[in-house]
Order: sequence, then structure tokens, then C-alpha cells
Amino acid sequence: MDTSKLKFFAQQARKLIKEGVKFELQKKGFNSDGSVAFEPTKISGGTLFDGEIYDEHFYDQWRALKDRIARKGLDNVFEETAYTWFNRLIALQILSKNNIISVPVLEFADTTRRVPQIVEEARNGRWENIDAESQKKVQAIINDYSKVQEQFTILVSSYCRNTPLINKCFGGIADYTEILLPSNILAADNFICLLNNTPFITDEDYHTTELLGWLYQFYISEKKDEVNERTEWSADDVPAGTQIFTPNWIVKYMVENTLGRIYLDHDPYASFKDDLKYLVEPCEGERPIYEFEDLKDLRCADFSCGSGHILNEFFDLLLKCYEEEGMSATSAIENIFRYNLVGIDLDTRAKQLSMFSLMLKACQKEKNAFVDAHIMPRVLDMPVPVSMNDSELKAACLKFIGGYENVVGEELESCFELLKDANELGSIMKFELDDNSVALIRAHYDDWTDGGTDDCPEDIKALLPGVNLILALSEKYSAICMNPPYMGSSHMDGVLKNYVLKVYPLTKYDMFAVFMDISRNRIANNAKYGMINMQNWMFLVSYKKMREKLLENLQIDSMLHLGPNLFDELGGEVVQSTSFIITNQIPTAKSNCSYFRLVDGINCADKEQMFLSGEKKFENIKQNSFSDISDSPIVYWISNTLRESFSNTKLSSVIPVKKGMDTGENSSYLRLWFEPSYKKVGYYQTSESFCQNGFKWAPYNKGGKPQRRWYGKNSNVVLWEKDGEALRASTANLRSQYLYFKNAITWNALATTTTTARYSDYGALFDSAGSSMFPSAQDMKYILGFMNSKCVANLLYILNPSMNFGAGTVGSLPIIQDPSSRIDELVEDNIKIAKEDWGNAEENVDFTENPLVRIFKNKSNIRLGSVVEEYITIWQKNIEKLKSNEEELNRMFISIYGLQDELTPDVPLNEVTILQQKEINIDNGQLKWNKDVILKQLISYAIGCMMGRYRLDHPGLHIAHPDATDAEKVDYLYNGDLFSIDDDGIIPLLPRDCPFNDNVIIRLENFVSQVFGEDNFKDNWNYITSILGDAEGYLTKPTGFWKDHKAMYQNTPIYWLFSSKKGAFKCLVYMHRMNQFTAREVREKYLLKYIEFLRNMIKPLETEEASLGRADKKRLESYKKALEDCEEYDLRLHEVAQKFIAFDLDDGVKVNYAKFGDVLAKI
Repeated sequence: MDTSKLKFFAQQARKLIKEGVKFELQKKGFNSDGSVAFEPTKISGGTLFDGEIYDEHFYDQWRALKDRIARKGLDNVFEETAYTWFNRLIALQILSKNNIISVPVLEFADTTRRVPQIVEEARNGRWENIDAESQKKVQAIINDYSKVQEQFTILVSSYCRNTPLINKCFGGIADYTEILLPSNILAADNFICLLNNTPFITDEDYHTTELLGWLYQFYISEKKDEVNERTEWSADDVPAGTQIFTPNWIVKYMVENTLGRIYLDHDPYASFKDDLKYLVEPCEGERPIYEFEDLKDLRCADFSCGSGHILNEFFDLLLKCYEEEGMSATSAIENIFRYNLVGIDLDTRAKQLSMFSLMLKACQKEKNAFVDAHIMPRVLDMPVPVSMNDSELKAACLKFIGGYENVVGEELESCFELLKDANELGSIMKFELDDNSVALIRAHYDDWTDGGTDDCPEDIKALLPGVNLILALSEKYSAICMNPPYMGSSHMDGVLKNYVLKVYPLTKYDMFAVFMDISRNRIANNAKYGMINMQNWMFLVSYKKMREKLLENLQIDSMLHLGPNLFDELGGEVVQSTSFIITNQIPTAKSNCSYFRLVDGINCADKEQMFLSGEKKFENIKQNSFSDISDSPIVYWISNTLRESFSNTKLSSVIPVKKGMDTGENSSYLRLWFEPSYKKVGYYQTSESFCQNGFKWAPYNKGGKPQRRWYGKNSNVVLWEKDGEALRASTANLRSQYLYFKNAITWNALATTTTTARYSDYGALFDSAGSSMFPSAQDMKYILGFMNSKCVANLLYILNPSMNFGAGTVGSLPIIQDPSSRIDELVEDNIKIAKEDWGNAEENVDFTENPLVRIFKNKSNIRLGSVVEEYITIWQKNIEKLKSNEEELNRMFISIYGLQDELTPDVPLNEVTILQQKEINIDNGQLKWNKDVILKQLISYAIGCMMGRYRLDHPGLHIAHPDATDAEKVDYLYNGDLFSIDDDGIIPLLPRDCPFNDNVIIRLENFVSQVFGEDNFKDNWNYITSILGDAEGYLTKPTGFWKDHKAMYQNTPIYWLFSSKKGAFKCLVYMHRMNQFTAREVREKYLLKYIEFLRNMIKPLETEEASLGRADKKRLESYKKALEDCEEYDLRLHEVAQKFIAFDLDDGVKVNYAKFGDVLAKI
């Protein structure tokens, strides 16, 4: 099965059918907002609608459609109708390809005119599964070949209505969906053509029940992408947001090791045993056995059944069990549907697919016995809430249980109260019924439904679907297998979130964990459940109590630790998963388990082969050994030495290890340090001095990329004016306030390969993603060295392989305190190197001057090329020194922890976290220098000097605040000549021949000459152009300096680009020097003068146009295009200039930049 082709087909089909349904909704009088433009009217014998006569059923269908839109919203009705028709039509094609129906309904009898076979059958007087009323309608228009679509609509609707397999699986066609079947569905390149002519679904595919599951996943994949962009999901979002089709071999593993193991414990010599390819042999030691008397007692369930993949595997194995007992296939299937199998799903569409796939299996096995759908599998969705008031519901519940069991009647009534939220809660509803109550309700349900429900009173009949679901979620099962929804608490809406918090406190963090709770509650003693879900529960501190409860009360039989890359369609490490089998039995000291470590498999097939070959199998792992480690992570693969290391003191017992604040709204309270006025940012302050000095923004450790060790990552500031007055009045969570402004070690909570911890000077606050620890001055260097060692990387991976290292995880690290002056020396050296590197990057607060300028000052009268080589020599040594220091620290901590047999001290070059501004590349372990990047950093610094952000004679920031004084902008002496700070903070990025002395290329040449010596200017400029190519082009093209500047400042530029649409006019403006007159200055001092310049250049060329050579003609055309672009820009810039836009730097770049609209280049 080629899933990539199926994906294309399903997405194309969705698009075509949705477009058709949307058009039909408009034709039926519904506006895009769900309001009604016109309605039908009942008339004698029919319905009048939009000037046409329809049958009397149309009125009821239209009203049902209107009511549905009022309840669910137009978009949801639109989606469900399109998908319902997709399902019905695909189901018809599947039945046809499997010869379960005799008419290939959707195939074209006449491909030229696109006449479906069902229409051709009617033309020939064959009316299989077509009711008399539909026959009459078609006969009236059968000879009108222009009405093939209308004939098809009537016939296919009737066929679905009168084909039991379709009708019972996908609902009665006489509902509102019939009137929304797209009227263009037979058109060329529309759905029926796509279905008939597609190379994407083979005949072999049509014979597999997996086809439905893959089509379901791919059909809703685009909706899944839409849903995943939203934070909170509605009940209608959940199916799309959580849909993942389970690989077939994982389904087999779960079913074979639950139901299969239970049966083989009953009959070890079953003939099909060798067919159970994924069965894991039990470990040594005591093992509980699930006892049953009759196969009918083996009750199997999937409470999140989706398209029925797991239910189908249960079906196949149950059928083998029955056949092993000598029962006929027909009787066995009837028993399976009646007694053995239960499926539940929140999504009605999934429930329909599950039922159909099971019925397809039954018909493939015994076609004639089940094509009439006289018995259906027990697959349930959420029932429609009963329309009774409280007293009516009370009376109906009491009546249901016979009128004399008041307690059970009240319990049932309480269950129906919970069912009101069924559409939000689905299978996680927990009904407060004991076994006796469940048995009594079951007995009465069987009484009421015995022989059908036609004779039931209406109030009882209304209760039956709800009671059926209540029983399904309250009874005990022999085997449960699931791939539950993966849905974090942040996606849960109010009803769902509140219920989960109340009922499932230990597993509230994700729905997959809630379903583990549900499975535990619903399996009988010694019964088993199998599941595939996310691996988080195995390691995260948040799941500690749930994990400990599981390990104490349930027995893990086996586990496939799958890690990333299992779901090929998702790609990468989006989901890291595990699949496991659990028995409802309290474990003993002899309880052992088999684990398969498949995390290194590169894709689904690779992991399967690793499992089958027994590669990386860990046998007879004692379940009680996990409690040896703090928080009991399921770390089955570690050695005894590593396990013993966890007997040492926890780090959080020695020093505070804390999660920082959550502002609740980072866009309001956080800025990058260079956005506000630097005068408002309080560095190296105590809590008291910060407030006393009136600072507004405080340094803030937040984590983020790139990851970095030893020092740095202090680019954020947080609003802390008046001791955080605004944050304290908000919903922010200000954790660990007593540690604000303290010296700390901070680290990235989210890591990619290993930990990266950094020293943080006093004066900073910290974020939840930049959690921090607070050692004493004496312990600071030792613990920082420990945190950046391979030992910690290994220990943290054990505590949490998902690489999410929050304060709880890091605080659980075992610390062996063995201080050493050598460790302190190495760490101090590493901090020094990292701090100098951090200070070499202009975008960082520690920056004072460009390193090339600094080197030249110390070694004057050398050429720029030699300066660059000197820089490379210095930092080549530094990176080698840092690498060597880190390896020595690794050796020391490996020795302290006794892990010489497990770890090596080596540090790859690509894990040395300095020079992260692309100055270097690591290629096959070799260091390569990018000289162009080094020179581009120099150019950026030069522009900063021109703008007055820096001064050449005083390292550090100069003008980084609004309203610079004349004294701050005055020219100053450097290298024997005056250096000019741009008078208005506006620098043109224009061709060299423009009329401005402060044009960027002119100023850059002057900078190189003045800073690196006039005598060497020519050689230095040639060196720059040899590395960069066209220096002028780099400065003026959008892919040059402007692109690099945005990247350097995290897409939050401090120099703003005023640019015409096609870039003929461009000016850089320094944000901190802007005011309400800046746009006017750009226009009047630069744009209008440049327009005049262009006109003056054009005029003489036009006069001589007839005699111009090729080059001059090209120049004239270029000037004309530039003039046209500039004149158009002037109209827009003039309008903006007249607004006199002022802004507050505290609002941040994104907010302020947007105020100028399209006169600024996009960021």
C-alpha cells in the first residue's frame, strides 16, 4: 500500500467534495455565516423552494439541516457532510471491489459521457436496492441524458438507503446529507472521475481493512494541521487533532500479547500459536493467569477505536480462537459481535468506519451470512442527549430498572447527568456504579432490548443508547488495546479540563495518560491491557505519582520503547512513543519484564526488524528496581553502576533548583535587551537598588536557541518597574521571588543533544524555560562544571529521555561533592573564553567593540587581511582550549562517578558552544572559517558607529536611547581625524553615484580608511571585495546586509529599512534616534532629492535617446524604472509622514515597526 499516493488521493477528494458541498449549502439558502437567505414552504403534495417544486421529504430534510447548523455551526456541518459522503462512496467502491454487492455502482458504464453503472442499470430496467418511489422519480427523467447527475443523485441515495451494510454503518440517507450531495460530482476531474481513474488505490488495497484507516488519517490531515495551530481545541477539533494511524505490527503486538497471551495460557498448544509473530515469551518468575470458562467471556475493547484497526485485529484473533474450539465461522462472528468486542469513539465518523471495516471482514469471511447486516458489531459513539426535564429523567430511570430499586435508579439518573457532557468527554466518563449496580442495569437493558425495541415505551427507548454506553464504560474487560489521543492539557477546553483535573488528578497532563487510568479501571483481575502512547509518562517528574502507583499495583509484561520516527507520516521526532502490555495484578519481588529498546530505529520498518531480531532486548528486568532511582523513571537499560549513582544526595537537597516565572503574556512583559532605551535597563542591580534607581526592565534568563555553555544567553529583559507592579497585578506566576537578582547557574529546559548550563551574574530574574539553581560562591564553579559534564548528560537522559529538563528533573540529579581547585580553574577559564566570545557579538549586551578593531588597535599598521588571520589564530586556540578543558572536566567527573566503563570524555567540535554567529562550520569534524561572516560583522559595527550606537574612542554603547543630545552626536577625533556621527540617524543604501555624502558605501570606505589606515586603504578594500565580492551590492541588496541584520537581531531589527516597493530607494534609520518627524526627514532630505537626481540624470539621456549606445540606453531604462518606483513610494511615504508617528520604545519593535505600514520593508 503506497501511503503517499493514498494521501494525495484523500486530500484531493476532500477538496473536491468540500467545494461541492459548500456550493450546495449556498443553493439551499445558507449564507457563509450560517444565516438563512431563503427557506422552503410546504405546499400540497410537495415543497416550494427558490421557485422550484421538490417532494415533501425535502422540507423535513432542509429543516433538519437548519437545526443541525444551529447546534453545530456551519463549518462543522459542512465538514461532517463532506466526510459522510466521502465515506459512503468509498464504502460502495470497497463493497464492489470485494464482490459483496453485484452492481459496481460508481464505475462508469460510459466513460465518455461519464454515466455511472447504477444509472446504466436503471436505463436497462434493473433496480437492485432502489425503492419504488425513487424508481418513479428516475423513470420520469430517465430518457433525458442531460440529467445524468440528477438521476445519479436519486439512485445512489436510494441505493445507500436500501443497502443494509451502508445504511446501518453510515446512517439513514434520508437525513439532510442527501440534499447536499454535490451536483457536480460526476464532472470531469471531480470525485467520481478521481475515484475511477486514480492510480492511487489498487485492487489489492480495496481488499484490506487498513485502507479505511489510512484514508481517514489523510482525509483529515489538513484539518489536523489547522487544529494544531490553535491552543485550545473544541470537541469537534479533537478527532482531527489527535488522529494517528497505528502501524499494523504495533497493533498485532498489542493484541497478540493481551488476547493472544490470555488464550495461550488457556491452551498452550493452540494451532495458531506459531502465527503470532509478535508474541513475547513470558519472563522468568511468577506470572498471573486470567481464567475464563467460555470464549464468550473474553471481552475485548478499544475505547478510542478510530477507524477500527485494533478492533479488526481483535476480530481476526478471536475468530482463530473460536475456530480452534471447532465453531463455524458464521457462529463465531455472531458471537464476536454479540459478546466479545466493544469499540467506542468520540467521533461518529470514526465509529461508522469501525463498524464498516468489521462488517467488511465478516462479509469477506462469510459473505452470504452477513450482507444483510442482521447483526452489527457493538461500536458506539456519543448518544444524543435525552430531551427530558429533571423529573421526567428521574421517572424514566426509575422505570428502566423496574420501579423499585430507588438507589440504582438515582445512580442511573446521575450517569445521565454526566452524559450531557459526552461530546466533550467521550470515553473518559467515569460512572459511579459498583459491580452490583452494573449487573442490575445490564439485566434490565437486556430485558428491554430482547427481541428488538419497537415495543419499548418512548422514554425507555430514549434512554437505551445512553445506557448502552454507560454499560460499555462500566463493565470489566479481559483485554483492552488502544492508541489513545495524544492531547496535552493546554489543548483541553473548559469542560474537559475541569473534569480531568477532578477525576484523573494523577494523569491530568495528557489524554493518553488519562486513558491509561481508564484501562486500569476497566480490566478485570489478571486481565491485560496494551497501549501505544507517548513515552513522557515513563520519565517526566509530573507523572511521578502515576508511575509509582502503576509500578506498585500493576505488572508490566513487556514494553517496546519506540522513541522517535515510528510514525513515518509525521516525520522526525514529533512523537516519541512506547508500546506496552500491562496485567492487572499486584507485582511481587519476582515480577520481571522484557523491554525492547528500539529508539535508534530510523523508521517504522527498521524498528519492527529490530524487535523481531531481538536486537537490544533487555530481559528479566525487575519491576521493583525502578524505585531505586528518585521519581521511579522506567530506565530499564542502565547499568548497576549508573543505578547506584542515584543513591547519592539529590542536587535539590543541597542547593535551590527552581523553575522561574511564567509571565502569562510574554509579548506584553518581555523584550530583547536592545529594544527599550538602554537607560531603562538595570544591569548588575540588587532588588533594592533596581527599584531605588528607577529602572524599568530587568535582565531575564529565558533559555532558547542556540544552546550555549558556560556564559551567555542573557538577551531578554522583563518588565519589573516598581518591583514588578504590572506583573503582580496580572495572572503571571512569579515563582521563587526570593531568588530574583541572585548569582545563578541557568540552563535550557529544552535540549536537543545534551545539557548547556551557564553562569549568570547577579541582577537577573529567570523564566520557567530558563530554570536556575543557586549554589554558594564556593560551590558555583564545581556545580557548573558538573552540569556541563557528560555525566550529567547521561544522568539526565535517564531521568528524562524526552530531553525536557525542568527544575524537577535537574533537581533529581545525584550530586557527589568532591571539590577540586583544578575543576574551579578549568571552569573559570571556560567562563572567561565564553564571556569574551559572547561579548564579541554585536547583538549581545556584553559587546563593546568589534574584535577586528580591537586587534588592530593592539597591532597597528597591519593590513586587514592580517587582522582577520590574527583573529582566526586567537579563536582557533580558544576553541581548542575550551574543547580540551571540557574533556578534562569530563574525565574528572567520570572518575568521580565511577563511569569509566560507560562514558568517554571526548567532546566533538560541534558541541563546543562558542562562535555561534556562523563564523565557523564543522565539516566531518574539521573546523572551517567563514571570513565573509567575520567581515560582515565588521560592516555591521561600522554602521553602528556611523549611527552613533558605538564610538570608536570609547568601547561600549553610546546612543541607545531616544532624544540624543547635540553633545552626544558631535564629531570626535579618532586616529588623527574627525569621525562623524550621522546627524539624523538616517543612512541611504543607494548606488554610489547618488547625491548623498552619507550614502552607506561612501561612509564604509571612509570608515575602513580611518580605522585601518589611509596608507593601506586600497589593499584593505581589495581584501574586502575579494571576500565579499560586490561590497556595494551586499550593502544595498535585500539579500545582503538587511537580511543579515534581521537575522543578527532575531528578526527584531534596530535599524529600520525605509524602502520603496522595488527597492530603488532605501534608507536605514536607527530606531533609538527616531521621532515623529523621521518619516518626513526621510522623504524631504533623501527621497525627494533622489527623485530630483533621477530626473536630472534622465533628462539629458532622453534628449540624446536616438543616438544612445546600448549601455546608455540600458542606463536610461534603469533610471526610469527607479524614478517610477520612487514616485510611487513618495505617495505612500508622504501620507505616513503627515501622521507624525511617535512611538514608545518600551512597546517593542514588532508593535512600533507595524505602525509605519508598508513604507518599511517587511520583517
